[in-house]
Amino acid sequence: MKLSAIIIDDEPQCREVLAKELQPFSGKINLIKICASGKEGILAINDLNPDIVFLDIEMPHLDGFDVLSMVKPDSFAVVFTTSHDEYAIKAIRSSAFDYLLKPIKADELKITIDNLTEQKNLKNKKRFDFLKQQIQNLNDGGIHKIALSTLKGVTFVDIDSILYCESDNSYTNIFTVEAEKYVISKNLSYYEGILPSNLFFRCHKSFIVNTNHIENLVKSDGGYIVMKDGKSIAIARSRKKEFYQFLEVNV
Repeated sequence: MKLSAIIIDDEPQCREVLAKELQPFSGKINLIKICASGKEGILAINDLNPDIVFLDIEMPHLDGFDVLSMVKPDSFAVVFTTSHDEYAIKAIRSSAFDYLLKPIKADELKITIDNLTEQKNLKNKKRFDFLKQQIQNLNDGGIHKIALSTLKGVTFVDIDSILYCESDNSYTNIFTVEAEKYVISKNLSYYEGILPSNLFFRCHKSFIVNTNHIENLVKSDGGYIVMKDGKSIAIARSRKKEFYQFLEVNV
């Protein structure tokens, strides 16, 4: 079954480009409306009840977040589109929403479409409320939780409870102090850009570790760390000096 979609964007060229890029996915996505303003988008959402809304963040009068606050955000999946705004992007990523950077690239759109058609529970009011809180937290200095989107749905996890993140090709395995393992269809670099850099360190191409949960640092045998769950993780030679400095340990 096709998913119905609308585009909400105040920039004519951006609307046209996204509509054109969606054409190859017409077997999965039925574009039913293109809106030039937040106000027009609200009317379209209420009248057409789309499955997906491609929503520009930065618009005059009513921006993307204003639009969501004036409709029922649990009735459709949201894909944010934006040119920049570092805080907004970090909040979006940490809330497990999809987003597209302008100018939109065909390969990135394909990944997004695959996520929309494969994942469950994309319509989630709790996640939207969480996003609003993330934006506030970032403005206040930092985030304390992240949303993890798995095949089973969306889970909200305390950042402090994360032991380490392990790369598994295009997936990331996230392990917590509660002995939970979450498999996420995002690569490790995605989470490197979300997790607080004053707490987490990428000590190896395949691992990001929570330095608060390091049990032991071993300098012999090439150098490795032991996490509180007993997991031994190698320290890449190219990152060793920086990692030791990060831990305030003399090489």
